[in-house]
Amino acid sequence: MAKQNLIKEANDLQRSARHLLGQISAVEISEVYFNAGLKYLHGAYLSEIDQPKGSSQSEKLKTIQAYKSASALFK
Repeated sequence: MAKQNLIKEANDLQRSARHLLGQISAVEISEVYFNAGLKYLHGAYLSEIDQPKGSSQSEKLKTIQAYKSASALFK
């Protein structure tokens, strides 16, 4: 359950950063994106270690998507 909360928080932070563009400094925006990226990574890691050997393809794809989201924020 913690992994879903982390990914949801990351999504919320990413949306907040987009909403705040132009209202706060670029450094503050970068900090929000950085924190969102860390939450994506943490959520993906927890998801990956919790997956049993025969887990479904959709669970694996969700984990990969969380890693991709983090990667996009760290570019």
